[in-house]
Amino acid sequence: MSMSESGRHARLNWRSIATNYAAVGVLIALVVVFSITEPETFPTLDNFKSIVNSQSVLGLLALAALAPLVVGEFDISIASMLGLAAVITAKLASSGTELVLIILIVLALGVFVGAINAFLVVKVQVNSFVATLGTSVILSGFATLAAGGKTIYEGIGDDLLSLASTEVWFMPIGGWYVLAAALGLWYLLQHTALGREMYATGYGRQAARLAGIRTERRVVLSFLLAGMLAAAAGILNTASLGSATAGVGAGYLLPAFAAAFLGATTIRAGRFNVWGTVLGLILLAVGITGLQLAGAENYIQDMFNGVALILAVTLARVGALRARPEEETGGDEPLAAEAARPVGA
Repeated sequence: MSMSESGRHARLNWRSIATNYAAVGVLIALVVVFSITEPETFPTLDNFKSIVNSQSVLGLLALAALAPLVVGEFDISIASMLGLAAVITAKLASSGTELVLIILIVLALGVFVGAINAFLVVKVQVNSFVATLGTSVILSGFATLAAGGKTIYEGIGDDLLSLASTEVWFMPIGGWYVLAAALGLWYLLQHTALGREMYATGYGRQAARLAGIRTERRVVLSFLLAGMLAAAAGILNTASLGSATAGVGAGYLLPAFAAAFLGATTIRAGRFNVWGTVLGLILLAVGITGLQLAGAENYIQDMFNGVALILAVTLARVGALRARPEEETGGDEPLAAEAARPVGA
């Protein structure tokens, strides 16, 4: 290799590192700044535990959003699924149903809703955004009906509450749930043929079919995973709050997608990925928590999440355009902007 080629490869490597790990630098910078400006409240173990507790439900929902994005689809119904799951969990708990049975019933409900979304998208061939938006409205209606328009809090036993109140080692147990779900999804996507086929489906549906991949089944799997993870988030939400309302999931939708799209700009830039999503979630949580400790108003949270989503989508699109020449010459990284494009777009 000549000196010029060696220098060019070195520049490309540094550029790749800067692109893939820029969000890590931003996160470190935020931690340093808030630790300096709020030394008595931000860099503390109590604040760390508070962040983990407050973001565990969102973490599960962000992973739920990620699964369909990998295959090039959207699932807008995950927030409403969270709300319905939270209400059903509270209703079952107040009726004296065993905890294990509650978990099985609610997770099965999430899988069932995922199957309905998959049927609409795969068999009926409705645009995933439109299909899941319609499902979302229906689920919200069912949640309101089940809750009777009220907050359910009576009869929720200690067994259910212990799902969120326990600490394992130094971290609230909710954080371990998110870590376990992230590890499982990461292993599926990165270390199995099924996961690679899901990425191939998101990158190019027709090309994947020609390669012999059963793309419809991969899309179905992604919606089933989304439904199950959203239901798990609903269970954890009720366990964390000790109550449930029909509209509890509405505030989670935007930050969940913001974390997923931020994830597509880091770790493996240009590709929706699990650890990038987790990093995006942490970045959002640190930014919002730091601003709140600094005295920012509550509305800053929505503004911060909205700006983060717009910035993440923009960066993902820019990264996709820069990566396109590599893709055309045989690169194997799906583009985030392409992976997020619904079927037929």
